Amino acid sequence: MPNFIIEPAGIADAEKVVELLAMADEEALLELTSQSNLQAAKAVYMQHFSNPRVYFNYQNILTAKCGQNIAGCILFFEGKYEEQYLPISGQPRRTEREAEWDELYIDSVAVDPHYRGQGIAAQLIERVFENAAQIHCAKVSLLVDLNKPHLMRYYRKFGFADAGYVDLGYERFLKMTCPVG
Repeated sequence: MPNFIIEPAGIADAEKVVELLAMADEEALLELTSQSNLQAAKAVYMQHFSNPRVYFNYQNILTAKCGQNIAGCILFFEGKYEEQYLPISGQPRRTEREAEWDELYIDSVAVDPHYRGQGIAAQLIERVFENAAQIHCAKVSLLVDLNKPHLMRYYRKFGFADAGYVDLGYERFLKMTCPVG
């Protein structure tokens, strides 16, 4: 099994990280950028990757690297900062919150298909829990697509429990949380 190093993303990681984020949730990229074409949506994400005023900026991303290759990434942010992030699509700011003030919220986890099955997602999630403890967040949270019960089972292995539902736009998601510590 290859040795992976978990480290913060850098600006130079934009292309691969955006590709992974698009693979994890193509619909989100299209919706958040108001683009109808995935290539155009990825270009918007890349343009804003270094902007600390948007939530998907490189400072909110950890990467799993095998040598120079990015094998996976995780996008997360502190819930208390959610309202400070700017929408990029020209649409009004969402009124629904994805995260509570005391949470470290996982937005996306993505692993390159060539590296799946090697525990990369688990390592990334574990590192987020370490970060949450360091900054004194009470819990880690995430939203799961109701059409992906396999992801619900996966996150339950980490101790995540159902915490209700969140409606974003026209979709309903299961919110799952796990206490830190």
